[in-house]
Amino acid sequence: MGDAKTKAPSRLPGTPLLTARRPRWAFWGMVALTLVVCAIRFTDLSARTYWVDEGFTLYRVYGTWSDIVTNAINLQGLSTSDIHPPLYFAALKLWVTFGGANEYVMRAFSVFCGILLVPLSYVAGRRLFGRGAGVIAGVLAALSPAYQWYSWEIRMYSLTPLLAALTMYLLARAIGAKHFRPLAFAGWAAMSLVAVFTHYSSVSLLIAQAAFVFVSLFLRVRRFRGRYLAALALIGVASMAAAFFLPGISNSARQILSLLLLNASQPRPEPVSLIAIIHDVLGASTFGMNAADPTGGLLEAAVAAVVVAGVFLPLSRGRG
Repeated sequence: MGDAKTKAPSRLPGTPLLTARRPRWAFWGMVALTLVVCAIRFTDLSARTYWVDEGFTLYRVYGTWSDIVTNAINLQGLSTSDIHPPLYFAALKLWVTFGGANEYVMRAFSVFCGILLVPLSYVAGRRLFGRGAGVIAGVLAALSPAYQWYSWEIRMYSLTPLLAALTMYLLARAIGAKHFRPLAFAGWAAMSLVAVFTHYSSVSLLIAQAAFVFVSLFLRVRRFRGRYLAALALIGVASMAAAFFLPGISNSARQILSLLLLNASQPRPEPVSLIAIIHDVLGASTFGMNAADPTGGLLEAAVAAVVVAGVFLPLSRGRG
């Protein structure tokens, strides 16, 4: 009898076929898309002139480190205070210290934030809802006219969504897993503080994420050991201490708190509907900040349908 020919198994015993042959199209597609976005973001980078708010950025970057931390601006002998937190300006000052103080280098900082937002949106969407949602998140981050516009601007509006996506990813790793991960939770707390002290609008996202953490811990508190709860308490106390008691940063914390209280105390003649909020978000993401849907809402409805499909289809088919 001749030797029997045996065929090598294409997968390990007990490994599901779908897992063994998991497609890599999403990963390599995001790599290719990120490279395309990199080329687009760097195209004609110095064509725009400075505008008023970018001038305030220059005042802060060329000021002293003490002025940056305390939000102070000196305008021809007159001292005033900026309402924006200091971390973006500190990061940009460090960036130009090593890269050079010229317009191209300054705009390149925002460009890199806009480029990194594409793969990070994919990773965060995949971690939360599956591969399909991750792909849609990455594509929307790449094609959004708003992100393209702010990637060319010497302001913090490109860094802010990048930090938002990063905090969502870290929170999903910390709380969404079967076992609580203190290191990921500490990273989320640290990046949340960085986001808040980059732009005060991040407070809204932080409140929503903190509410999710509270509900998640309340539902799963029996699974956590005492050391995990102690780690949570320690991280929370350390974060609040860093926000309100570090020199310089405490001034920004008080400014952010005063702005929040001022906004809360102002009367609202009529509430903003959820439909109006979704309309503004989809319109800005799809057509730009000052543009409208030329089809009267049909394209916005199509984008909304794609987003909903990307979120809910993976939930019914399992996480990718």
